[in-house]
Amino acid sequence: MLTPRLSQELLWSRFVNTHSIPGRNIPCDLFQEHLNRVCKEAVRGLRANKTEKAITKIGKTLGTVVPVLDNYDTENGVTHVSGAHKVPSSGKDVNMIIEHLLKNKYFQLTRADVTLVLVHLGMFYMYWTKTL
Repeated sequence: MLTPRLSQELLWSRFVNTHSIPGRNIPCDLFQEHLNRVCKEAVRGLRANKTEKAITKIGKTLGTVVPVLDNYDTENGVTHVSGAHKVPSSGKDVNMIIEHLLKNKYFQLTRADVTLVLVHLGMFYMYWTKTL
């Protein structure tokens, strides 16, 4: 059995808060994937100058470079395109269709509609009574 302190450390050591804002925790493995992406971009930027020394230098400066890049992007309004597909909201479209239907009185019965319904009901009643 773990002590309360160790159980809390075990629970919270699975997450990283990179923004220092409460509730913005991300899993450690996702954070590691973010770091891998930054490393790959930096190594890709070396082009033909990929040496072990240059790659090691990138790895050592990663902790300093990432916050600087994030701060630069934030201050200059640089947005990153997400790889996830967004599902558009259909709320506005549904409201527009409902307003159109109500404005043009599609749901109001006319005298002809009522007559037609009564005729069909009468025919159904006559058919039903004959089959009994």
